[in-house]
Amino acid sequence: MSHSPRIRPVCFQNPTALTVEMSCGTCRSFSECNFPELLGVENRTALRPRPVDLDDDIDALLDDLNDEDEVPVTSAIATKKLELLNQPLAAEPKKNNAPISAVVTTPSAPSTISPTPAAPMVSSRSYIFPLAGRPFENSSDDHLAEELRTLVDAVIDGRITYAIIRESLCSINVELNLRQKFAPRFRPLVPVPFTALNPDEINASRDRQVVDAHWVAHSKECPNVLPDNYHTLFRKGIFFDFAAAARFACEEWRLPAKAVHLHLSEFQQWELAAIQEVAISKKWRLIQFGDKCGDQVRTVGAIHIFNSLKLALGRSRPTQSAEAIDGMVSAWKARQIVGESPLAIVNFVALMTGKKPRDTSAMRRTLESLDRHLSRLP
Repeated sequence: MSHSPRIRPVCFQNPTALTVEMSCGTCRSFSECNFPELLGVENRTALRPRPVDLDDDIDALLDDLNDEDEVPVTSAIATKKLELLNQPLAAEPKKNNAPISAVVTTPSAPSTISPTPAAPMVSSRSYIFPLAGRPFENSSDDHLAEELRTLVDAVIDGRITYAIIRESLCSINVELNLRQKFAPRFRPLVPVPFTALNPDEINASRDRQVVDAHWVAHSKECPNVLPDNYHTLFRKGIFFDFAAAARFACEEWRLPAKAVHLHLSEFQQWELAAIQEVAISKKWRLIQFGDKCGDQVRTVGAIHIFNSLKLALGRSRPTQSAEAIDGMVSAWKARQIVGESPLAIVNFVALMTGKKPRDTSAMRRTLESLDRHLSRLP
């Protein structure tokens, strides 16, 4: 089916419903639709499979890993997008899931306006966190993670603007927060520069802060001390005050100052995508990227480990290794954050990926094999 490049899909009239499930008929539009083309997918079931038993898959790959010769830390393989290192492992939605397209309201007639309009200018007075109930309440965790990844990748690749999918992204993040699945730091994120310049970047930065505050309010580690002037943010037994969170996001303070004002512990800051002190953000960058001096790697980062594992294991099990490697890299990152305890590591990996905690003995085997692999790196 051909797609007219100028026809604006009906689903753009309802951004909450704008997901990969929406394409050619599922939004009740019988006109030509270019939505799949915008997201870069050929059909609405473009979800990646995952191994049935990830522990078994990792164990099999580790057997191959232990037989490998020395692998250079820098490989000829193209560096995968850093977002893939942050993302939880996603699976196909369960069969009994209601399709996300089910949240569509009665659409209006298609528009001929370009599908990538410029975002309106945003002032602190006009900022409102977009929320429309719980449109994704019936979707599985894995399905939400895949939807989030698809939409964020479309923004990163320039195929769609943040303004168009903003309501969907915020609704998915709120739903994951309510379930306490996939801590905000480890979800696919739309990049925001240090100094946000355009309206989309400003909104993305503020939205991320509101999502952080909402996560903290629903976590077991919610601060006992209520922040000055924002007592309703973390007050127990009431609905979350999104209006107060929006005002807080608009405060012209640096993010480290906001973390202090909210009385966030170090562990809480490790869960968050935006609100954190300088020491946390610097350590996270080191964990992600490592440290290089010219071409010399001084401190190995997750991106180096991912590339070296892909080079070592991709040859022996190219169709099975991708998600298992993601799991091993997640285990390595968790150890850098919480220390050497296998129990603490499996619990933190569960927080990173949204999966049930692995067996501690399996995690111990994974870390031992990783250590042997890392010891052979130059």
